[in-house]
Amino acid sequence: MRSNNDWQKILLKIIPIVGCFSAFVLIMVGVFSEDVWTVHIFWTNAYFLLNLGVMIGFTAILFLNPKRIKLICYYGIAIIIIDSIFLFLIVTPPPSEPAIIIIKILHFFEWFYVFTSLAYVGLFLYHIDKTNE
Repeated sequence: MRSNNDWQKILLKIIPIVGCFSAFVLIMVGVFSEDVWTVHIFWTNAYFLLNLGVMIGFTAILFLNPKRIKLICYYGIAIIIIDSIFLFLIVTPPPSEPAIIIIKILHFFEWFYVFTSLAYVGLFLYHIDKTNE
C-alpha cells in the first residue's frame, strides 16, 4: 500500500504533464475565437476539463500534506466548484441565438475562473515553498 508521500510524488509528476496539455489547449482557445463558436467551445471545454484535473490534483496534494495550510485547501475546493459550475453552464446547449446576457455571463465565469485558478497555482507554490523551509 502506498503512503501519502508516494501519492504526492506521483501527483507532482503527473500534474505538470497535464498542465502542459492545458497550456496548449488554452492557446487553441485563443486561436479559435468565438466567431467559430463550435470549435471555440470544444477547446474551451477541453481546457476546463484539463484544468479541473490539475486543480483536483493540486488540492489532493495539499490535503495529503500534514503541514497543509487549510485556507489554501478550501480555496482549491472553491475553485473546483466554480469550474464545475462553468462546465455545466457551457455544456448546457444555448438557445439557437445565444442571448447577449448568456454570453456575458459565460465570459465572466471564464475569466473569473482563469484568474482565480492562476492565483491558486501561486498559492500552491507559496505553500510548497513555505513547507520546505
